[in-house]
Amino acid sequence: MITDFGTKVPVNEEWHIVLQQLTIETNKYENLTKNDTSERERLSLEILSLLRRASEVHPDGEVRNKFRRDADAWERGDRKTKKRMLRPLKLFLQGMGFLAAAPVLALGAIFHGTGHFFVFLGDVLTFGQLNKFVKGTILE
Repeated sequence: MITDFGTKVPVNEEWHIVLQQLTIETNKYENLTKNDTSERERLSLEILSLLRRASEVHPDGEVRNKFRRDADAWERGDRKTKKRMLRPLKLFLQGMGFLAAAPVLALGAIFHGTGHFFVFLGDVLTFGQLNKFVKGTILE
């Protein structure tokens, strides 16, 4: 994928971008009223395009095939079929979102634990706990 600035986006990042866009568009599609036929058609084409894009950019062949099959079913499907397809698709997209967030959460936990270690190390090196004990604040 080429961004507006002409730089190449890594495949993993492009996958996350497509995933986010697909999540946004499926939420919009799901919240449409019955009378929004032109908007429904526009969103349907956008979702189809994103499903096809997802089938091109994911590094795993099985996931690419799943998205290709989903895109074909979406293209052939009527309104009821598309409505039925949204639930498992949304669950899949949410699961992928959680997987994308997992490394960030793990890194936060590592930083948190490291911070506590350095506080402990500082207390040990400056006799912080001993000083509190002598002052009597630790016994209260």
